[in-house]
Amino acid sequence: MKKNGRAAAWMLSSALSFSLMGVCVKAVGGRIPVGEVVLARSAVSLLLSLVMLRQAGLEPWGNRRGLLVLRGVIGTGALLCVFAALAQLPLAPATVLQYLQPTFTALLAWQLLRERVGLRVLLAALLGLLAVALLSSPQELAGLLGPLAAPLLGHREVPLPLAGVLLALAGALLSACAYVSVRALGRSEHPLVIVFYFPLVGLVLTAPMVLLQ
Repeated sequence: MKKNGRAAAWMLSSALSFSLMGVCVKAVGGRIPVGEVVLARSAVSLLLSLVMLRQAGLEPWGNRRGLLVLRGVIGTGALLCVFAALAQLPLAPATVLQYLQPTFTALLAWQLLRERVGLRVLLAALLGLLAVALLSSPQELAGLLGPLAAPLLGHREVPLPLAGVLLALAGALLSACAYVSVRALGRSEHPLVIVFYFPLVGLVLTAPMVLLQ
């Protein structure tokens, strides 16, 4: 129980950190290209992870290098989608759409890692899909629900940009894939090694994007 509580605390801290990161990305949205934002994040994260690896006395390259690189590619793709969505959508709905990621993660873990999915997770998945419909196309939802939709929709009747919604959903799905890969890698790799590969691959992928702009 104590171990589970510590893990939950780390996850809550991670969610808070990502929310703060989203606020920062939104603040610079439109003024700095997404590739540059991801590049800067990767450079800082790589430096910090190298320091932590050295302090821990660990070799950085790991055992399952192919999967480690794949996790970095997926994670970088997720960041690019999420940051691009933040540039096109209001912060609140972009964040809500991104946090469909836990639902996707549970379903992918069920399919790929054979982890058990309970009734509560399935109910959360249904509610998450309802939230997407509510946020992305309020006019269509209003047509289905009629007068019942008014308290939910308020005065906003303009649907969110489809491209932004799709980017946010893609970011949530890729984030879920990254989390599942971390779960698989956790059986053989040290957490700091997994962390190290993410910004390393991100730096390699985004540097050409920035240089060719």
